[in-house]
Amino acid sequence: MIYPNGTTLSGLGLKLTLEDTEFLTEPGSCGEDEFLYHWRTSDDRSHLTTHVELASLLADGATLNY
Repeated sequence: MIYPNGTTLSGLGLKLTLEDTEFLTEPGSCGEDEFLYHWRTSDDRSHLTTHVELASLLADGATLNY
């Protein structure tokens, strides 16, 4: 899923702000849509998650705010 830039991911010791979302699914692919999320930490470091990793974090109790 595409979330707006500025979305925050928090909980589980995380405090990340979404900077960009890459759509990774190749044109013509019949597979599941795949995304790579580019986050910024509170200490200005970059952090990447795939859509699968993000779903796991959310299942474990992290929250998205947008």
